[in-house]
Amino acid sequence: FISPTIDDKVRTFANKYHEHFEIVEELTRPNLQKVLDDIKERVDEWEEMNGLIEILERFLKGEAVTDIEMEMLEMNGYLEGHDIEGHDSSHPPISTIIIDDSASSPLLSQSQSKEGKWFIKFAIKHRHYPYHANLIILSQHIKQISRILRVQCNLVVVFPFRDASIYHSVFQEYSTLFSNKINNFLDLM
Repeated sequence: FISPTIDDKVRTFANKYHEHFEIVEELTRPNLQKVLDDIKERVDEWEEMNGLIEILERFLKGEAVTDIEMEMLEMNGYLEGHDIEGHDSSHPPISTIIIDDSASSPLLSQSQSKEGKWFIKFAIKHRHYPYHANLIILSQHIKQISRILRVQCNLVVVFPFRDASIYHSVFQEYSTLFSNKINNFLDLM
């Protein structure tokens, strides 16, 4: 959870689920890179465990294993004490990165800057290796998020605004979803 405005509810949640929740108080490239490195490390550990389980299964079936594979099993105690049954080998761990109240960060608002280009590259590829992550960006001002990021979204949730001009501005980007009829869009609001 990346946000400069963390309240007591978020802190309580983070304390309750500290093994699965991390607070980062500012969206900067170094801070986000640390989060991404942690996520990649978990994915790498998952891949390593998958490989070890596959080697162990071949070994237990009496199938051939190489000397290097045998050494890997020995170094890992033949996975004794590991939660092999609880290991989901069908998909890597999925992380969710939530970015809140950070629309003014150059990573989100300045798509042509070095920082903005770096973030866009991540945002486009975040669902794939090596991250397998969900990305949620929360903002009270949708237009502060660079257009290229808004266009890449799978889901945009817009809550009611007092300023109707915002609806027209948002509609211009998503008009094809509403048969190019603003009334279809406004009826949802």
